[in-house]
Amino acid sequence: KPIKDFEIEHHGEKITFEYKTKSALFDIVKINATTHHLGVSAEYLWIEKYYPEYKTKSQSLSMIEVDENHSLHFDTIFLENEKGQEKRIYFDISDFFNDGGHTSSNLDEFARTKIKELYNKK
Repeated sequence: KPIKDFEIEHHGEKITFEYKTKSALFDIVKINATTHHLGVSAEYLWIEKYYPEYKTKSQSLSMIEVDENHSLHFDTIFLENEKGQEKRIYFDISDFFNDGGHTSSNLDEFARTKIKELYNKK
């Protein structure tokens, strides 16, 4: 069961995080946010809280197709500490990044796609 472990309120927007998986080599964390800018900024706040001894080495964006109607977007951040230990954090950013893009690229298209998602949930 996902763990809601961290919550931020910034400019009236509440951002929550859910641990999906925690392991020695990687974590999977879902970010529940509305806007791209705040969601991505929140990734680094989460890292500061849970992995303050690690530095960011790189970051990449990927998409995983769950089925023909649904895909998830992940921001993968590669971390390393002073001892050379590596850790990957897979942030599920699907709440604020989807097939319609993200709020920074086209707000109206993003909002329309989000409305469809919200009203098609069962």
